[in-house]
Amino acid sequence: MTSLCKNYWQAFLAHAVCVGLENGLSFCPAVSVWSTYFNNNRALAVGLAATGEASEGLVYQAAVHVLIGKVGFAWTLRIVGFIMLTARIPSIFLFKPRLPPYKAGSLVEWAAFKEPAYTFFTIGMFLNYWGVYFTFFYLGTFARGRLDATT
Repeated sequence: MTSLCKNYWQAFLAHAVCVGLENGLSFCPAVSVWSTYFNNNRALAVGLAATGEASEGLVYQAAVHVLIGKVGFAWTLRIVGFIMLTARIPSIFLFKPRLPPYKAGSLVEWAAFKEPAYTFFTIGMFLNYWGVYFTFFYLGTFARGRLDATT
């Protein structure tokens, strides 16, 4: 979808939605299925899976660097999308849950907030990501306004 965009807001929306969906529909279920196959070294297995997912960024970055000058921005994004699709198709057939599904409980387990360690951790992580969010999205705008930069 990003390759079809004409305005910045369209590209931002398409990229944000598609990357969020991709992460939610491929990485998170893959790690949850992967972790059921390991009892003793589960942390190592999940860490290796996350490392493999992150190392894809190196491959995609190299592909974008080579392709963008040859075929343009739109086709570069399409080719990278096809590479991602090709890499994800085997996982559809290979990832099978090992454990039977369990009955889901409520969406939020309010009893967990009775533990002070969990409550403070949750508040701390919320404030941590809140700070990262504002820095990431508003630091450039603040700097341009403060320095009166037009470019």
